[in-house]
This record gives sequence, structure tokens and C-alpha cells, in this order.
Amino acid sequence: MNIPKIDGIYNPRFHHKTQLYQIVKNNLDEFIKVYPEKFAKDYGELRPEVEKSFRSFLECGNPEDGFAIYECPHCHLNLIVPYSCKNFICPSCSERRTLEWGAWLIDELLYDIPHYFITFTMPQSIRSHFFTNRWLIPYLERSIADILMYYMSENSEKKGAIPGIIIIPQTFGERLNANIHFHLLVTTATIDNATGGCYATRLPDFYQLRQVWKSKVLKLLLNMKIITHSEYVKIYKVYTKGFHIHISQPENQDIYISEGKPKRMDILANIGRYLVRTPLSETRIVKYDIVKKLVTIKYKRYEFDENSKLQKLNQPGFETMSGLELPARLSLHIPVPRKHKITYHGAYSTRFRSEYKKSGYKPNTTTKNKLRVECNKKWRELIYRVYQDDPLACPGCNNELVLKDLITGKEAKRELRRLKIDYFYYRYNNEVKKTKIKAIFDTS
Repeated sequence: MNIPKIDGIYNPRFHHKTQLYQIVKNNLDEFIKVYPEKFAKDYGELRPEVEKSFRSFLECGNPEDGFAIYECPHCHLNLIVPYSCKNFICPSCSERRTLEWGAWLIDELLYDIPHYFITFTMPQSIRSHFFTNRWLIPYLERSIADILMYYMSENSEKKGAIPGIIIIPQTFGERLNANIHFHLLVTTATIDNATGGCYATRLPDFYQLRQVWKSKVLKLLLNMKIITHSEYVKIYKVYTKGFHIHISQPENQDIYISEGKPKRMDILANIGRYLVRTPLSETRIVKYDIVKKLVTIKYKRYEFDENSKLQKLNQPGFETMSGLELPARLSLHIPVPRKHKITYHGAYSTRFRSEYKKSGYKPNTTTKNKLRVECNKKWRELIYRVYQDDPLACPGCNNELVLKDLITGKEAKRELRRLKIDYFYYRYNNEVKKTKIKAIFDTS
């Protein structure tokens, strides 16, 4: 890439050109204004973190809000890397977060044994209670963990051994609708922290598990006075088989190796990334009509077969909505700030793993067991894995760049002037183009 000799260069990721960015930018002010009248009835009051999250998303990757400076020790070219918004609804930031968590999941946390992938769901008629009372969600997580811990420990070959459980609540369905459910990764064996051994166990009867789950959810709503006793009895009688639970069969490592398919840990990493994904990726936005302000999204379709099992259909579905409706649906799924989204129980709890490591055992002997901080430093590796591009390769001489300085938002504009950067270079059809930074990030 033939780049002119300059004091500094900024390589963008064109976040501002995505359709989601344009939808939020063009509709946010009107959305905030009309929300109480048009959406409050269906989606509840507008939470303060919603507007803050959308505003932050619009400023993601803006160098005028701060950046890191990388310098090439050979040709002394400066590369600036703007800070990201680290927002849950931002597809770009979400991609990095999911990759980092997936890497840490495999390198540090998971035992190299088969896992169940389990989903706990609730009827549509009671989901709204957990959106208006989000503080109830941790109680449900604790209930799920208690159910599985009790039955799997009771059924274990070793008394005192417990399963490893990871619980991730999700609030969105395929159409960004309000659908609170819980995804779990659960070990198929129980682990003893004293010996480091794995012992055979089994899940409770499927029908029994559904009944217990139904009872836990309804009793929580009744005890917290969210529903009346008559509503409790009515719902209890309607769902005679219990609330739906989906349990996938654990992967078989021997079969995957013999058939040349991905190994168990790769499969689990992919599942892990699926569990913490963003509600709406850019690829799901089929069309945005800026004149009519209409958005078309695609979604996966499912239906129950004759055996009451949920099956994915081959053809996706499509839905068109207004540019104001999309932010309204997204607002439901913006998490409460400073609250843990992922919880770890049993053999995956922090306390158990600490005791386990003190005994000299490693959860996964096939990896280096790196700390989470070390896994987070893998962003260069992760970007290369996805885009086959090295972010620390100097665009001038291809040598490795070195971190030089971190610039805060207050100092950013002054530092950009000092580096003589009010534009950036990018490659389009193998030609180097030049564009003004302010022209890109002007949100007027």
C-alpha cells in the first residue's frame, strides 16, 4: 500500500457507514422525544442507560474522543487507534467481546469434558413481569443453579462432587422481541475439588425438571407479590407439562476427531460466543429506506415438530418496521449498568476454582490456563483470526508497531493537531483515498 509520507495516519473501520449507525443517528432524537407517547405503554419507561448507550454507540471510534498512538520504530510512522464504546448493542465492540470471552472460556475456565447446552424458557404471558422487574432475574438464575446442583449432586457417583454451571440470561428473541430465557453450559460429570476427579452423574427426569422449573418461577412471582394467588393457580393449571426446557446432547470427542470435524473445545467456544452475542448484527439488517424511514430485518424461524421438539426452518423470515421501532426494541435489551451478565456456579464458581487450583489441579490440561487479563491481550490474534489482517503491522514498512501513548478525550483534539491529522487514508479498489475526519463524524 503506497501511503504518502505524513506525520500520522488513522486507519478507520468505517463504523459510521454501517446501516445500524445510520438508523440510530437519523432517528435517535425523535425516538427520545416521542418515546413516552408511542412506546412507553409497550416497552415500559425509558431507562436512563438507554439514551446514554445509544449516544455512546454513535461516538464509537471517534478519534476526537481519545485514542491510542502506535509508532513504528523503523519508519517512525504514527498510527492512531480510537477508543471503542464497549457497548452491548455495538456490533463491532460486541464481536471483540465475544471473541475474547470465547478465548478465555477455553484457555482458563472449561473442563475438557462433554457439556450439556440447556435453555430454560418461560411462557409469553409472564415474561413482561421480568422486564418491569429486572431485579428478579438473579433470583431465577440462582433457582436454576440450585435445581441442577441438587439433582446432579444427588445422582453423582461421588458424594460432595458438584457440576460446573455457566448461566447467561438473554432478553431478546430472533425478532428483537421481549423473550427472557436462560442459556446454560453444564458439565456432564461432577467434579471433586479435593481429588480433582470427574464422576459420572445424570440430569433429573425431563418431565420432573420442567415441573420444578415452573414451580420455581411462579412461586417467585407470587412471593414477591407480582401476581395474585388466582393468577398463580390459573397459570399453573394451563401449563400442565411445565415450562419448556431444551437440552442438547453432549458432544462426543472421539466421533469428532475420527470424522475430522472440529474438536469439542472449538464447538464449546462457538457456543460460548453465541451465548454472549449482540441482539442485532449488521448482517441481519436487509434494507434501510432512509426516505420512508423503514427498516427490514431477517430472522431465523423455528417451529415445534410432532414430538414437541423445536426445529429450525430452512428459510429465514423478514420483518419491516419503522426507524423508531427498531431503537425501541433494542432499548429492551440494553443491560442494567454495573451488573454481572454471566454467572458461574458449582465447579465453575470463583471460590471452587480457587480451591481447586490451590490443590495443584488444572481445569483443562490441554491448554496453558492463562488468566483472563492475559486472554484479553489476545485482541491482535483475534482480529487476525476473523479478518486475516494484522492490526499491529505498520502500513508503511510492515514492521511491528509499538504502543507509544494513550490520549484522553480532553487532549485528543490538541494531539490530532500536533500530529497534523485532520484526515485519514484508506484503501478503496487498490487506490489510496483521503477523507476528512470531521466529515466522517459530523452528527449534525
